[in-house]
Amino acid sequence: MVNIAEDLKLAKGAKLYVNDVVIVDGDGNVDAPVTTTDLTTTGNTTIGNADTDSLTINATTTTAAPVRVASSSATALAVGLNGATNPALVVDAATASSATGISVKSAAAASGVAVAVLSSGTNENLTIDAKGSGTVTINGTGTGAIALSRDTNITGALNISTNETWTKEVNHTSTVTTTTTATTAGGNLTHTAGAGATTGAGGNYAAAAGAGGNDAVGGVASLTGGAAGGGNRAGGVAKVVGGASTGTG
Repeated sequence: MVNIAEDLKLAKGAKLYVNDVVIVDGDGNVDAPVTTTDLTTTGNTTIGNADTDSLTINATTTTAAPVRVASSSATALAVGLNGATNPALVVDAATASSATGISVKSAAAASGVAVAVLSSGTNENLTIDAKGSGTVTINGTGTGAIALSRDTNITGALNISTNETWTKEVNHTSTVTTTTTATTAGGNLTHTAGAGATTGAGGNYAAAAGAGGNDAVGGVASLTGGAAGGGNRAGGVAKVVGGASTGTG
């Protein structure tokens, strides 16, 4: 055993071997698996020299500086109980021309969290998907409202399970199903145009069937009064105004 009590200097190009394995070279590179209790580095530090190399850290890691990951992998960042296998979070950066992403911005307490799209372009879409036939739930456990501040397009059926309130113009172009639960009475479906403010006129309420195509009849607008529940009671009244005719129909 040789004890070295002073600094050991390696000339450029020289290497330090242990059991025929290069440990440190003269350029200051650590070239072999190393286990250390405390390690302090300054300047640029490179660990590993290929995507096939791996770095295992078995302790809590804290950094006071920004962490940047440059990778073209589909699992550029994978976090989970089993790493990249069924991860809890994964960042896929495999797109060759990748230039979009997500920004999560924190704020002071009670000021919310902002999730926004990042892009090198001016306008960028955001897509949220469940897997397979899974359901996307928004604010499923919170008690606050959901605010949609822009035009909203619905291409499937709109099923509303509580009383609905429309405060702006709504265009129904597909099936709308509303249901409520009550002890004795059925749920009500009420569409009421907005009242005018001050001297303003009240809003109009229109329910119209679609116009027919070339040499085709127009759609039928149907409103059916509710049936009586029994006894000496009349059914509900349904009022429909037919569309104007351009012929004998």
